[in-house]
Amino acid sequence: MANNVDAALMEYLRLHASFLYFLLDKENTIVGTNQFTSKTIGRQIIGATFQSVFVDFCDAGGISGFFSQEKSGGFFPLTVKMADGLPRTFYFMFFDLGDVRVAFGDQNHDELENLHKQFLALNSELGNLTRELQKKNIELESALRKVRTLEGILPLCANCKKIRIEGADPRDQSSWLRMENYIEGKTDAQFSHGVCPECLEKLYPMP
Repeated sequence: MANNVDAALMEYLRLHASFLYFLLDKENTIVGTNQFTSKTIGRQIIGATFQSVFVDFCDAGGISGFFSQEKSGGFFPLTVKMADGLPRTFYFMFFDLGDVRVAFGDQNHDELENLHKQFLALNSELGNLTRELQKKNIELESALRKVRTLEGILPLCANCKKIRIEGADPRDQSSWLRMENYIEGKTDAQFSHGVCPECLEKLYPMP
């Protein structure tokens, strides 16, 4: 569900949204945008610093402050350098998503508010999925701890097939266990007994 919402939202932002959209790395370099932004800005901005888009800022420090947790999701009027050379004010929202940062700008405050609600809903759903995944991982780790396996070289009697307990004196007969007892003690496996056809013929030959 979250993946479908995420894909649909990104498609809308890239091709159809009529507001500014910027995808940034942690150094505030622009690594992605949408068609509306490219047309509005009117120049190649991929690889440029985010602050170069604005009239208001000359350094990255001022821009970085808008991605703080206290300001995330708020609306801030900033002046953008337009394609026609005239500055224009847009309301901006800023989100720090961990590895990347996202900024939206629009002259219509209501449209931006609707987008804000969509992002909050998506983040809430992703948070729920993350918690569910963490729960499943804990359950899996617990199950794996219960799995007991045999590995390495087993000291096996060549005649009776008993297995010697690790580190025990091979001359002590009590240190040799029947194979099924040894395996049951080391794993969660259990044995049932029967007689194979070859042994059945030896043990109980037909008259």
